[in-house]
Amino acid sequence: MKKIYTISLFCAICLSIGINRVEAQTILEAGRYSRQTNMGSARATAMGGAFTALGGEVSGITKNPAGVGVFRNTEITLTLNPTVSKSSSYANFIENGFPNSTTSKASRTSFQMDNLGLVLAFKISDDAPLRYFNVGIAYTNTNNFNLETNRLVPTSPTSMTHVWAEQSAGIEPDYLNSLGGQLAYNTYLINPNGDGGYFSVLDNSVDGTPVTDAVSQNEKVREKGYQGSYTVSLGANISDKWYVGLGISAQQLSYRHTSLYREAAALNAPSGLDYYDYHTWEHNDAVGAQFSFGLIYRPTNAIRLGASIHTPTWWEVNYDADAYIDAFYNNERDETIGRDGDWFSDTSPLTSYHYSMRTAWRADLGAAVVIGKRLIISADAEYIAYSKAKYSESGDDFYNFEPLYGELNSSIRSTYASKWNYAVGAEFKLTRNFSLRYGYNLNATPYRNAEESDLKQHNCGIGWSKEWAMIDFSYSNCKYNNTTQFYNWGEYASIPVTNEYQRHIMKLTLGAKF
Repeated sequence: MKKIYTISLFCAICLSIGINRVEAQTILEAGRYSRQTNMGSARATAMGGAFTALGGEVSGITKNPAGVGVFRNTEITLTLNPTVSKSSSYANFIENGFPNSTTSKASRTSFQMDNLGLVLAFKISDDAPLRYFNVGIAYTNTNNFNLETNRLVPTSPTSMTHVWAEQSAGIEPDYLNSLGGQLAYNTYLINPNGDGGYFSVLDNSVDGTPVTDAVSQNEKVREKGYQGSYTVSLGANISDKWYVGLGISAQQLSYRHTSLYREAAALNAPSGLDYYDYHTWEHNDAVGAQFSFGLIYRPTNAIRLGASIHTPTWWEVNYDADAYIDAFYNNERDETIGRDGDWFSDTSPLTSYHYSMRTAWRADLGAAVVIGKRLIISADAEYIAYSKAKYSESGDDFYNFEPLYGELNSSIRSTYASKWNYAVGAEFKLTRNFSLRYGYNLNATPYRNAEESDLKQHNCGIGWSKEWAMIDFSYSNCKYNNTTQFYNWGEYASIPVTNEYQRHIMKLTLGAKF
């Protein structure tokens, strides 16, 4: 099965023709920005986000714009969200001829504003078909990227330096990848072999016998950022039966990825290497636009049916990246490779460029039952066409990278599939003012065959409301896992690491009605 590689496919494509665009515009981005895992307010989250057929929820503007037409009062809400993200990583390896395993953990706490919205309700008539015409304005946080991962492989027979040596074959030192191979060359981690290629510092000989030093490998990754939607929705109530809505959204995202990757040789290893640190930093800033249309049908007072469709989001993305290596050696000199010193450091120039990206379109279907004034049960199904995501050149590209975009888009089509997500939720009124809520949602992995699980989330919450105000609280427990590798290039594949992720999500929503 395919794995999710920390060295990207696009890196391979770029290096094959000598272009320095490392870990950029990867197939991972197409899925990351198409997949929306945040569900808005505390009430919506507690019910699993199953609001396509319900409406009457300010944060639901991004789910189904027809829900704006359900409002009969002006309403404003604010949702705050502290989240604790935890990760555990597991690796199986061979040490001294015997199987072994290791576990490493990391955690990160973040605080974000999940929703700020206002719906203005305008009553038109009690008797004419058009009863209400409403306007909704809302910011909704659709993705929280804050996460830390600590991956450890105590003993590996291969190294990232082998990958850099292979990728650099046939390329003059001055033209090596400035974010990888050139840094390794300038710190003596890879060295010329005299035949136009390079060899790893870990490959040497003892008494004429070729040996390769084993290394320990550790990568600490920190991800930070958000994805948000600024939406204006127009909704109409027609005869208290049909509710229709149109949404126009300005999208924004900020994503930062920093990594510290360390390989350390054994004490007094023949190579003379002590350890090296490879630091990478990537930053995406993007703005985009999206449109949505939805409707809700209420055939009886108890039954609600809803549907919405969301166009792709058209993004304009700014990408920045840099990297540096610190390499430390156990001895001052190695005449075989010309090394004179025991510490070397090299930093890449800042790599910056601009490109266009189109993420997946999606459609939502929902049904709900309202039983008396005490119980609501709702269910949603969401279809997302992940394989339709696409990269393209921006108008200000100096070089013609269209062939590379074609290769990347072909990989997107073969890597991603169209998937269905499901959500169910319920709300029970304990009293006129207090409600209990529960929801479950399954967010399917966008990959066809990758070793990544579906995202499963259990949600619960409580709410208090009066004619003029509301306070809602929710708690969610979200779990998923995947398998990653530090590298996989030709004959060099790092030991797979299984990562288990868990998020504890708390939300508080404050609202007022007028």
